[in-house]
Amino acid sequence: MRKSQRGQSEQSIQTRLLQAIFEQRMPPGARLTEEALASAFDVSRTTIRQVIARLSQDGILVKLPNGATHVASPSRHEAQQLMVVRRMI
Repeated sequence: MRKSQRGQSEQSIQTRLLQAIFEQRMPPGARLTEEALASAFDVSRTTIRQVIARLSQDGILVKLPNGATHVASPSRHEAQQLMVVRRMI
């Protein structure tokens, strides 16, 4: 497990972000900034970039060409597929 500069692991930050998204505290379409997340978690922006990259690969976040990052807004069909997968896990 890799540690960030101030002791929180990327994994723990990723888990906390996922929980906030699943609990709708960060709704679909919400814009996220590296600066705000780094401040909220008291870690470097580099650590946040790595977490954003992982969640983007998983389809949880969407990185736009202009550099903005948003919480993914899945279609109804995609949401149903996600629920099926979550039940299997």
